[in-house]
Amino acid sequence: MSISSDQNRRTYSGDGSSAVFNYPYEFHADADVSVLVYNSSRSTITVAQALTANYNISGTKALQGRYLNGANIVFNSSPAVGDEISIFGS
Repeated sequence: MSISSDQNRRTYSGDGSSAVFNYPYEFHADADVSVLVYNSSRSTITVAQALTANYNISGTKALQGRYLNGANIVFNSSPAVGDEISIFGS
């Protein structure tokens, strides 16, 4: 039997103006997605990202409340130039 390797992470680079980043993978609840922002040296998390405090999720939920086609992560303020945005599912 083989082990499947489903991808569940997206990484983007901040440009100082973009605030919307796509997470194209299915997930079941808002709490199933985590968002980290690292500084430009990729060594330190600049700010612990929290749902509604730092970002919101924008997408269409199916009848069961799942995001079957993923969603967009919408930051309240744009990550800085060179920051690394990491979005992943649990």
